[in-house]
Amino acid sequence: MKPRTQIEVPGGQNAVTSARLKRSELASTFGAALFGGGLGLLVARYVADLTVPLLLAGALMHAWGMYDKHAIERDLGRPEAPWMRALYWLCWLVLAGVALTIILRALLYAASVQVSARAAAGALLS
Repeated sequence: MKPRTQIEVPGGQNAVTSARLKRSELASTFGAALFGGGLGLLVARYVADLTVPLLLAGALMHAWGMYDKHAIERDLGRPEAPWMRALYWLCWLVLAGVALTIILRALLYAASVQVSARAAAGALLS
């Protein structure tokens, strides 16, 4: 038989269980990130062409999970600590910064390839 779902009461036993659950989720996620980073370093030369797609896929998955978890907790009426809200928005800023960096690097790379192609064409014509 499935145990009944209990509603969290601030300061009650469920609050302790919820805090412990959040710590375990954080430890699991951080451990997976470290493992993935180590694995990436181990096979870097073999998957270098997949760097940007993997970064984008990871960022999108993380963003969706972060948004959905935040929405579920809000819908359940769970109280949110100020530091949790700060980390939530800080994470969005970091994701935006990573996206902007990727876009700028791609644009700069495209511009440098164009300049190189023009220089090569000019050298051939002279």
